[in-house]
Amino acid sequence: MCSGLYILQESVDFTLLKGFEWDVGNIAKIQSRLDLATVEFAFHGGPYVAFDEKHSSHEKRWLLVNKVQERYIFIIFTTRDRKIRVISARYMRKKEAKKYEDWFKKE
Repeated sequence: MCSGLYILQESVDFTLLKGFEWDVGNIAKIQSRLDLATVEFAFHGGPYVAFDEKHSSHEKRWLLVNKVQERYIFIIFTTRDRKIRVISARYMRKKEAKKYEDWFKKE
C-alpha cells in the first residue's frame, strides 16, 4: 500500500464494461490534453490500476497508468452502468514517469 492506493493489475474487470461514457463537463478539458482515442487506448495492454481510497467516498475511483506511444498517461476514472467514465486524463510529467518507473522496478 502506498499513500492510500492499492496497486492491482486486475482490479477492474474491463471485459465486463461496455465502452466509455464521456461527461460533457470534463470532455473539453480532457481533449485539451489528449485525444479521446489515445485515452481509450490506454485501457488496453495491461495498464497498472490502483484503487483511490482517498477520493472514493461517493463512488469508487481508480487511477490508471499506461504507456502509449512512448509516453506515460495518467487517468482517473470510475465505472457507471457498465461503462468507463473518465474524470481526468493527461500525460505524466517526466519526473512523475521516472518515479513511476523506479517505484515499479522495486516491486
